[in-house]
Amino acid sequence: MFMKTTKQQLVHRNWLLRLSGALAVAVAAFMAGPVLTARWAIPPISFTTWHMHDDYNNISSWFIVAADQNKDGDVDFMGVANSGSGNALMFIENGAAQGMTNPDGTPRLFPTAQGFHRSHVRFWDGNNDGYYGYVATDAGVGLVYRERTAAGLDPAGEQQVPVQWCASCNGSGGPRYGELSSLDVGDIDGDGSTDVVTAGDRWNPTIRVFYNHGGVLSGGAVVATYAGDATGIRLADVDGDGKLDIVLAKRTESDGWPAAPMIYRNNGDGTFTPFNVPTNFQARDLAIGDANGDGKPDIFIAADTETDAAGNYLAGSTPGIWLLTNNGNMSFSMSKVYSTDSAHYIPAMDAGDLNGDGFADIAFAVSNGDSSSSPYPQVYAGDGTGNFALAWSDNSPNVVLDTVSIITYNGRPALVGGGYRGAYLFANFGTATPPVVTVPGNLTAEATGPAGAAVTFSASATDNSGSVTTTCSPASGSTFALGTTTVTCSATNAGGDGSASFTVTVVDTTAPSLSLPSPMSVEATGPSGAAATYSATASDLVSGAVTPSCLPSSGSTFPIGTTAVNCSATDGAGNTAHGSFSVTVADRTPPVATASLLRVGHGGGDDESMQFFQVVFSAADAVGVTTLSADLNGIRVTNGQIVQLQTTTHAPSARRDDGRLQIRAASFVLTVTAADAAGNVGSATAVPVFVKNGKDKEDHGKGGDR
Repeated sequence: MFMKTTKQQLVHRNWLLRLSGALAVAVAAFMAGPVLTARWAIPPISFTTWHMHDDYNNISSWFIVAADQNKDGDVDFMGVANSGSGNALMFIENGAAQGMTNPDGTPRLFPTAQGFHRSHVRFWDGNNDGYYGYVATDAGVGLVYRERTAAGLDPAGEQQVPVQWCASCNGSGGPRYGELSSLDVGDIDGDGSTDVVTAGDRWNPTIRVFYNHGGVLSGGAVVATYAGDATGIRLADVDGDGKLDIVLAKRTESDGWPAAPMIYRNNGDGTFTPFNVPTNFQARDLAIGDANGDGKPDIFIAADTETDAAGNYLAGSTPGIWLLTNNGNMSFSMSKVYSTDSAHYIPAMDAGDLNGDGFADIAFAVSNGDSSSSPYPQVYAGDGTGNFALAWSDNSPNVVLDTVSIITYNGRPALVGGGYRGAYLFANFGTATPPVVTVPGNLTAEATGPAGAAVTFSASATDNSGSVTTTCSPASGSTFALGTTTVTCSATNAGGDGSASFTVTVVDTTAPSLSLPSPMSVEATGPSGAAATYSATASDLVSGAVTPSCLPSSGSTFPIGTTAVNCSATDGAGNTAHGSFSVTVADRTPPVATASLLRVGHGGGDDESMQFFQVVFSAADAVGVTTLSADLNGIRVTNGQIVQLQTTTHAPSARRDDGRLQIRAASFVLTVTAADAAGNVGSATAVPVFVKNGKDKEDHGKGGDR
């Protein structure tokens, strides 16, 4: 997608001059020879050639720049034209906005001239009002500039900033002014205003910065000096610190040897630190572009030849275009991306993304020194890996260029150039249509938390040039709140805006998560069962902690047997979770029985071997005793019964005497047995204690549980 024209794009020769990223410089491999054949599908590049004007012969023999000078919505042009004894500054105003077009629909252009002795020019908006004046180098003065307002060029006229480079060298002992060869514009000090940087010619090898203060350019402080002949100067944030640095290309050093490109790093305090790129070129032009799409500005050099660091010409080196790829951390990788033969050279070039694939392409002209027969302009597209291949050219024999610049025209990348036969515009005059945006259908997502849910989706846009960058709001991956949110996706090209919408509905249909006890078992504490306590909790992704409701509730008395406890929990969206567990109340404790034989008298005689005892027994149980029985030496007895016991060595026998039970045996045991409803059985035993003369004959005591 080609974005609409911005102020930065229009003011700069290359709209990529203000790329961010760390630029660096240390050279790797040198690649000579012709450009490699394309091994990728080249996005289409198509231009229509428009011969803008040739009233001024050799128009823009230096270059042409473009901007919407009068803010009418159409791009205007400006360049340096050969006019008699000097180079005039020529404006070509586009009248399409006023309905002034040629019969074929192409723009009707109106030229006007300004001043003489000009060598380099840029559109310049000194007061940031959106109307473009100009700034230019003047061979006899130094720097000249003129602001523009809605009413036209400033009626106060052209302002001059004299640049004296020699105190007494004009042949008569007086000072000499001017001799600036090239310039660029940008906000060098970060105050929001457009400043100017210039490079002098070989007699005045200095770099000067002219700061803009409220639309007035200052006197031009010298920030660097160099040896040799400069051929191009550009501003770009080459070291990625957010400040515009200066990139300088030179044809030769002072000794005539090929020159190393220079980078002057902006320290932010009005000073610049030089950095010498360790490779040497006979450079004719310089361009900045992002060749690999990494956001860091790379450097293109159009040069006649190249030497190693020792100044030795490299074997087989011919004129062409070299790419210095910015690797960050102040290092470069160098490759030759286009070669001519030894009889031709590259007089001018520019770099920029002409096909919308995100990688810089190169546009240039080739010359053999005879401007009347210079070949046509060409565009070589880059694939982002250092390969460049022919993507467009104009084969018309009448199109002869000494300069090439990339601009934005009709909302799309275009070329302008000038040469022997006048000024040319290479542009797409077709009517652009808005991109078509494709979005998914309406989406539904389950909430993952109180804030909603993160939702990802894919949207795209296309136009007749291929895919177009699409922006969606909210963006894919955003967290969408509960409920329905409309997502709008849009894309923009020269034809306008395209958009499409869909909805994302975040719902909460997930019930809370219940945490219940495992089945419980408790001991009965009475006939009605036992009280049981438990803990049940619930949590929900959206509502957080939820209090469950359970029946029977914790602390209730549960009857003997197994009872189901049913629980439920409901979140804020009305989703309910159900669960249950069991509580079993059991009677596993046997009754507690007691037994005793209480002596209540004796039958007389010295040995008192026959005595009377009363049978006493009982039983207790938390739930209840269902059966209770007692026997004495296997004979059933009742509670409170009086029995006559007589010790004997004979086999036991029993008989009744006066209604009483009489038992004779060697030993006596009273056994009591009790059972509850659950079948638990408890027992106890007791033995009698015989007494003679008031003392125990045998130490028999009461029995207990067993």
